[in-house]
Order: sequence, then C-alpha cells, then structure tokens
Amino acid sequence: MKHIETLEPPTRDKTKNFLLQMIEEGRDEQLYQVAMKMVIRGDSNEEICDLLEVSEDYVNHLRDEIK
Repeated sequence: MKHIETLEPPTRDKTKNFLLQMIEEGRDEQLYQVAMKMVIRGDSNEEICDLLEVSEDYVNHLRDEIK
C-alpha cells in the first residue's frame, strides 16, 4: 500500500479500489468454502449461521447446490 500512495490521485484511487475488491472477493470465497464444508459435514443451519454470521437463506442455497 505504501507504493500505491505515491501514485497520482485517479490511478491511486482506482488501484486501491481494485485491491480492496480483490481482498473482499478472497474473503467471500473463504467463507463459501468453510460454509460448504460445514454443510457437507452435516452441521445444522443454526450452527453455521451462528459461527459464520451468515443468513439461513445463504446456508439453504449451499444445501441446494450440493443436491
């Protein structure tokens, strides 16, 4: 991030936004992987929702994916 701060404003802002988006997508993918493993393992919706702080709709969607 130090190097990004040395860029000119339009380029700096676009680069920062891109990197933050990539970080967020990485987190989303990790959350998906963990939730899917819990679904496959047979954990309840309540456990998954509580531990991962996701909605029951999200868990049900994962369950539908593996059917």
